[in-house]
Amino acid sequence: IVRGVLLCCVMLGMDPSYQYHGINSSGSELIERINMQIGPTGEAFTGYLLFDLIRLIFYFGEYGKLDMIIHHIGFIVCFSISQYYWYLPLPFSWLVQGELSTLFLNVRWVQKELKRNTTIADLLFAASFFASRVLLYGIGTCHMWFVIYGSHPSYVLEPHPTMPQWLQHLVVFGLTSLWGLNLVWFRAIVNIAVRKSRGAKKPKTA
Repeated sequence: IVRGVLLCCVMLGMDPSYQYHGINSSGSELIERINMQIGPTGEAFTGYLLFDLIRLIFYFGEYGKLDMIIHHIGFIVCFSISQYYWYLPLPFSWLVQGELSTLFLNVRWVQKELKRNTTIADLLFAASFFASRVLLYGIGTCHMWFVIYGSHPSYVLEPHPTMPQWLQHLVVFGLTSLWGLNLVWFRAIVNIAVRKSRGAKKPKTA
């Protein structure tokens, strides 16, 4: 997560051809150093998703659900394609930051198993989910569409040297759809919070 934040900050001021197509047309040494960091970051994230996917399948129905499995498979496919073609370096640097909410989700699970109050963990999970998976993911997705499919003269991309165009569209639409899935999850989080709040305010009857 920390590495993703740092990579994102460094890449924000770079040429869109590198941010989205991974093209180092200037031969920048800084970009080569960034490339050395992107690879291991993506591999570590993909490895975590694979591990968690196996857990979700093994405990399907108890912990794993179909939407979570779809989420993991979708990201693994998009990450793997992008790693192979070095596609979308900038978007994947902010996408990995979505796992910030997973940290608080795990804390919440541990506290729940220990029969402890989860109120603070619930709030931190909801706040981090909104910040990383709804707000940041949404802003990044809009920027991705603007750069790739927009016509602003300052955002004209060089053609990707090796990646088929249909595959580029597949990854972009896949990532956009997964943002939609996060919106569905956030709505469920809000609904649960509202129900808990109403339950806490309900007066006790004799």
